Amino acid sequence: MNRSFRNSGFTLIELLVVIAIIAILAAILFPVFAKTREKARQSSCLSNMKQMGLALTQYTQDYDESMPLATQCEDQGNGVAWIATHGASYDDWRQLIYPYVKSVKVFECPSNPNAGIQNSNTNYNFTPKLNASYAANLSGSHNSAIGYTVESGSPFSTGYYGSTPPNPPGVSLSKIRQPSATIAVLESVRSKAEFDIGDGLTAAYAGCAISGNSSAYSCLYAGHTSMSNYLFADGHVKTLMPSNTVSASGSLWFNDGGTLASHLNASGMANANTILTTAYGWDR
Repeated sequence: MNRSFRNSGFTLIELLVVIAIIAILAAILFPVFAKTREKARQSSCLSNMKQMGLALTQYTQDYDESMPLATQCEDQGNGVAWIATHGASYDDWRQLIYPYVKSVKVFECPSNPNAGIQNSNTNYNFTPKLNASYAANLSGSHNSAIGYTVESGSPFSTGYYGSTPPNPPGVSLSKIRQPSATIAVLESVRSKAEFDIGDGLTAAYAGCAISGNSSAYSCLYAGHTSMSNYLFADGHVKTLMPSNTVSASGSLWFNDGGTLASHLNASGMANANTILTTAYGWDR
């Protein structure tokens, strides 16, 4: 008796159907996995900034309710008094709060493309080395070229070249009028530890190069699915799109809540608007 039986293997059409289904599932699931991974990194970054906030609080309690300087005066001849107090290895705010944190990784965002680049401030002798990822908000500094005529608004101040006395005290907490609405520390791809919303595109703010894309992006980092973490002067951390840090009625960059227009001239305004719309990682 003859028996006929069907080959148990898959036909070409069946294989193609299976492959197509797998490809569709992959196209759906891979972006979800990528976003989930980025959310985990964002949470790690947010945790870093919370620890920095606690460290800044401890620092201000130990130093007469004053914030650390964003950077010290780099003129060693005029910086004798400051160096005698803080040591010749000091360069920026992160190094001042490091004793309260005692972890290099706290200063590195796992998503930041420049997290492996060491700080490039002058006289950088501090050990251990700290890498780029976070910057002090120095918006409202003494740069008259973009509209500032006085210290007018950030939680940080900086030492001045050739100033007398050198390196004035840090900003007093009592002068920060709206601490819960004033950015203290932000995410940055810059290799230095300070950032100015009105000055981040000038030659003085070099150090934002990322794989040849330095001309396409500003120093502000918004790589957490187009969002960025911000540490405020009262110690809380919030995730925002760069454009949501300003509005027609005010901004989060100055301690008086003033608008960009109230603090910047035309040049500074142009810089700020470009910075906010070209933040690295922002999905345009």
